[in-house]
Amino acid sequence: MTEGSAALDDVLERLQQRIERRRADGTYPDDLEVELAAHYERIVNARSSLGRDPASRLGERID
Repeated sequence: MTEGSAALDDVLERLQQRIERRRADGTYPDDLEVELAAHYERIVNARSSLGRDPASRLGERID
């Protein structure tokens, strides 16, 4: 294991501990990952639709 990977492992461990503490104290809701994944999907879908013609995008939004 290199010094850099050991430092990264330490940072990831501390981050995981912080997340677990915040979940335990109610800062993060239980379904946070699900909500973030859904939000990410909305962003990706919105960005991928930008390449289509405006009339097509408008029609989809109206529907």
